[in-house]
Order: sequence, then C-alpha cells, then structure tokens
Amino acid sequence: MVFVHCDSTTVFARCYSTTAPVHCNSTTAFAHCYSTPVFAHCYSTTAPVNCYSTMVVVHCYSTTAFVNCYSYAVFFHCYSTTAFVHCFSTTASVHCNSTTGFVNCSSTTVFAYCYSTTCN
Repeated sequence: MVFVHCDSTTVFARCYSTTAPVHCNSTTAFAHCYSTPVFAHCYSTTAPVNCYSTMVVVHCYSTTAFVNCYSYAVFFHCYSTTAFVHCFSTTASVHCNSTTGFVNCSSTTVFAYCYSTTCN
C-alpha cells in the first residue's frame, strides 16, 4: 500500500512516500520538496510542518507538540500532545493510546505511524 510519513523536530522536516521516495531535510527555517508521481510537499518554518500527497490525499501538520494527520481514502487521525498519541482508523477501527514517547499503529488497509513530540 501507499503511505506517507511526516515527522518533524523544531526546524527539521522530512517527507517520503513508498511509491516515489521524497526526502526533505532542513536545519534552517524552511524546507520544500515535491514529487510528481506521488505529490509530496513539505515545509518547515521553525515549528509548523505541513505534508500532503494528492494520490493518497494525506495531510499532516505539526505545531510544537501537536500532530494531526488524516486521509480521505482510509480516514485516520493522529495527534500528539507532549507525550500523548491517539490514532484511529475508520476502516479497520484501530485505536492506539500512549503516555510514553512512542506509539505504532498499523492497519490492514493503511499502514499508519504515529509519533510523539520528537516525531522521529
């Protein structure tokens, strides 16, 4: 399946897809990259990060300790506050909760990863 992974620290952004790998790395305040087969867009201005793909329609954005991801095809949400992460998928009804630093959620239809504050 096709999945898009978005993670970020303070000024670090990285986006990639399984079909057409795209990597964006930035130690400065801005990073931007995109791919035509599976359109990926990543940019980082100090804290915010926005990543999306038109093929699988995945949107991810992070603000300091908040992460929200959703997909129109197989709808799932991921959000993190300090160390709390919650993930769920409507198709497979996958729920993950964690008060520690890392949570891994997987589904048969969509392979989703959720990270906490460090996001890597």
